[in-house]
Amino acid sequence: MIHINNEGLNDVWVDPEAIEGKLHSSNENTEGLSLEQSRELLIKDFQIAREKALNKKFELEMDGAPEDELGNATYKKLVDGFELEIAKIDDNLRELGIEPMPSA
Repeated sequence: MIHINNEGLNDVWVDPEAIEGKLHSSNENTEGLSLEQSRELLIKDFQIAREKALNKKFELEMDGAPEDELGNATYKKLVDGFELEIAKIDDNLRELGIEPMPSA
């Protein structure tokens, strides 16, 4: 199963072997689409989720870590969480035969 995390909105678990005729995270009905068309929509969803996670991580890094110890620990956990989410999305894209663009 592949997880598409869309910031808690429309999260989807997908079996890549059975995506034909299912809903994907943008809530478009893929019924009647070919397996390849459904796959392309799924790839697009992963790429959008990856871009959102990269942007959130970048925003955090631009703001910088708080000075206090608790704030700094929370900041580190948030950055690590985004890095983990990006890594999971990258793994899912590779499963679908797409090599993700390197993160800056």
